[in-house]
Amino acid sequence: MADAEAPFNTSQISLSVTSGTSTVTTITDCGTPTQPGCNEPSGYLLQGRSITWYEAYPVVPGTRLTIEVDNLGNFSQTTPPIFDGTVF
Repeated sequence: MADAEAPFNTSQISLSVTSGTSTVTTITDCGTPTQPGCNEPSGYLLQGRSITWYEAYPVVPGTRLTIEVDNLGNFSQTTPPIFDGTVF
């Protein structure tokens, strides 16, 4: 039970993104590294808290986009959360 209450290391989050049959990589367009949304999450997140960050992908509107979220620190995770939809 102690592990469930331990802070979560946010640097363990990994996104796998595909559009159709192609892997898509994030667009990085940051004027400065401190610009909001320009850095992937890092540090620890306490239980009951949330985190938000933004990522952009070069995907044509009307195409299918699949995003799989992996927790690299949790190898017992059987099914990662997945978004699967169409870009508008």
